[in-house]
Amino acid sequence: MAVKQIVVRAASPSGDGKDNYLLSRFPSYKFGTDPDLAVGYEALAQSRIFRSLLEFYIPPAVLATNLVSAKLQFTVQPGYASPEPDIDANFRRCTRPEWEELGSNWNQWGFSVGPDKDWTTPGGDFDNFMAGIPWVLPTSSGLFEITHSRVQEYSEDAILNQNRRLILLGKRATEAGTEATCWFYSADHPTVSEQPALVLEYEPRVQSGRPPLRRASYQNRLGRRPGSWRPSWLGVG
Repeated sequence: MAVKQIVVRAASPSGDGKDNYLLSRFPSYKFGTDPDLAVGYEALAQSRIFRSLLEFYIPPAVLATNLVSAKLQFTVQPGYASPEPDIDANFRRCTRPEWEELGSNWNQWGFSVGPDKDWTTPGGDFDNFMAGIPWVLPTSSGLFEITHSRVQEYSEDAILNQNRRLILLGKRATEAGTEATCWFYSADHPTVSEQPALVLEYEPRVQSGRPPLRRASYQNRLGRRPGSWRPSWLGVG
């Protein structure tokens, strides 16, 4: 059977684009409407840690049992790739499915006047038990793909356990030392093809079960015309 491909853009189940970046230097700033995402670390006068949040909603046509492959795609902004090679990064599963794109920042996952919407740990709550999706900060602009097998594993987990919502938090593996940050376009970038994407390949479902018998063949097999037979307990009429 032919394998189909579907490109899922960063969005909530309602279809609205949903991603954001978090910045430690300005912990109360909200960047949910910016056309940018960033992952990295800079020292400057004060250290700055950049992390990014993305959400993908996987459509019902894709099952954990028929998913063939999965990869992440980003567009690195011209002139804003990592200035240093071999900077390890990873994506972790965000453990706050209720996070709000427009309300989240380094300190909080949603709008609030009190601590009820604070992250458990500033910078975003994420799963440390499931191995992260590893990647290296790209050093050139343009299309950047993450094809590690854990992208598929995370997608399958989202289908089975996370209401089809793949919510990722991207960060450097070590947020200290060498200064290097990479900037990508976000779901708010006007060019759709340059927005973050989850690319899935899957085998379409096959309808199971035997097709119903046609009436003519059913009558011929029994050797009776319709309505000529009744159960004995109904009597003869």
